Amino acid sequence: MSQNRYRQPQRIVRGFGRFESHASGTGIGVYARQWLTEHRADHTHPIVEHAGGQIEQVNAVDVLRLAQAGHPDAQQIMTVPIDYMAAGIANMISLLNPECVVIGGGVADSSYYIEQLHQRIGHFTPIQTQLVPAVLGNTAGALGAVYGVLHHPLAIYKHSR
Repeated sequence: MSQNRYRQPQRIVRGFGRFESHASGTGIGVYARQWLTEHRADHTHPIVEHAGGQIEQVNAVDVLRLAQAGHPDAQQIMTVPIDYMAAGIANMISLLNPECVVIGGGVADSSYYIEQLHQRIGHFTPIQTQLVPAVLGNTAGALGAVYGVLHHPLAIYKHSR
């Protein structure tokens, strides 16, 4: 029997919205703060230092920048969120067989995230798909909201009742 190359995430919580809570930038920040607390990191830990010296201030950007720079703790923290995202995207690739998958949000600005994600997707599906960061990055949602208000201003009123 061949050995499975994928390492099962250690914390699986079932329920609606769980994918977002593990794989998003917000989820990365939450997971990083939990990880740092469990590992008894203090204000001198490089990730905490990067966040201004307080664990409560650690966010995905802090972890991604240090992971990109090769910091082993940051890379270890990123393992779980990237595994979740890779599994989710691989399922979509297997179902839809797209030519390209566009990654948006704040994590899309990290070449480390995109590279690791691409590698891990290959552990779940043999289908080759191009993976690219969204041109608008983390501003796409805000721009879409502004567009909606400018072009369909009454739609917001209808939904607020």
